Amino acid sequence: MAWLASRAARRLLFATGVLVLVAFVWYAGPAAIVERLGAMGPLWPLFLVPSAVVQLLDTVAWRLTLPRSARVGFLALLEARLSGEAVNTLTPTAYVGGEPVKAIRLAPAVPVAEGLSSVIIGRTLMTAAQVLFVTIGVAVALGRFEGDSSLLAAVAAVVAATAVGVSWLVRRQREGFVGGLMRLAERAGLRPAWAATRAGAIADLDARVARSYREDRARLYQSAAVYLLAWIAGTAETWTILTLMGLSVDLQAAFAIEALSGLAKAVTFVIPASLGGQEGGNVLVFAGFGYPLAVSVGYSVLRRARELLWAGIGLALLSRRGRTRRGIARAE
Repeated sequence: MAWLASRAARRLLFATGVLVLVAFVWYAGPAAIVERLGAMGPLWPLFLVPSAVVQLLDTVAWRLTLPRSARVGFLALLEARLSGEAVNTLTPTAYVGGEPVKAIRLAPAVPVAEGLSSVIIGRTLMTAAQVLFVTIGVAVALGRFEGDSSLLAAVAAVVAATAVGVSWLVRRQREGFVGGLMRLAERAGLRPAWAATRAGAIADLDARVARSYREDRARLYQSAAVYLLAWIAGTAETWTILTLMGLSVDLQAAFAIEALSGLAKAVTFVIPASLGGQEGGNVLVFAGFGYPLAVSVGYSVLRRARELLWAGIGLALLSRRGRTRRGIARAE
């Protein structure tokens, strides 16, 4: 019954997100949105370049969470990451359902336990880097934001709460987070059936995570720094889109917009693909910087198109790997 309720809730949230998106397009005016997008001209594909850089940087950051002894090529890591992110984007799993996919895709070059340890730590460091990125973004926005200042205050409160949460999460990961989570789920009557037969594997995973924090501290700091660089690189996408639309925007404003709009996606993770929530955040942020609704909706459309492009590439890689393995099995 709980599973049915959860699925119904996801469907309701998704339907609500679709309605919100349609409402924004309606009020902005489809003709006005098309005019803004058309102003980009034949150079519009340039907005995809920054996201490619972000993908590469995120892969480098993930590599730094793996043990030094891991023997896996960069292209294999990139393929695994794109496959996992495709699952995160296209399924209602709160942007974490694809993390085990990344670990599994690295096997047998990297043991699954090591892969899982790396994705747990990597996602934590990525979130920590985003907290710092948004904090800087709020500071940059001060004095430039024309909207209700209470929005920035709310963002600051969310960032502060997230920072506390990440700090707590790191401490728990050093002490056995997955096992503790299973015990908590058991008390609530939600512990999955498979957990009872995999207590040893869970304990091993917790030990690997704790050991990484203890023995690979320098590499993890480097990973967090590269994740931060990747968040900053996303600023180029916002700047490129607005510039190609013929609008005046400096890098500081682009930095603040990227940071604040990215937070909207993060806080609406319970909505499948953050549909509607991400767009609503964009509308509020862009309005605060004096841009009309058609600009924010056009920007949102391009961001969605970019997400679907990378998700499609990841899904194709995932499907190709599956076909390859089935072919090998038949040959054997």
